[in-house]
Amino acid sequence: MIKIESVSTLEKIKEWEIWEKEPVTYSHFYDKNESFYFLQGLAEITVKDGQTYTIKKGDFVTIDAGTDTTWVIKETVRKHFLFF
Repeated sequence: MIKIESVSTLEKIKEWEIWEKEPVTYSHFYDKNESFYFLQGLAEITVKDGQTYTIKKGDFVTIDAGTDTTWVIKETVRKHFLFF
């Protein structure tokens, strides 16, 4: 499952690591939960059941462990992230 929401405070998120990636398409299976906050960029994440999510600057996203995805990064992504 993928959940997209807005965030009221970024203080704790600013402590998380940052990941950057240029435009590319790749598959990723989540063996842990991940939450991330998009600082920049645009990506589409498609889950195995075919549902596609568009993620953009300002989105806070949580992806559950066990989710099989395909990422299409359309504009260079920069995000804070945390696996848990």
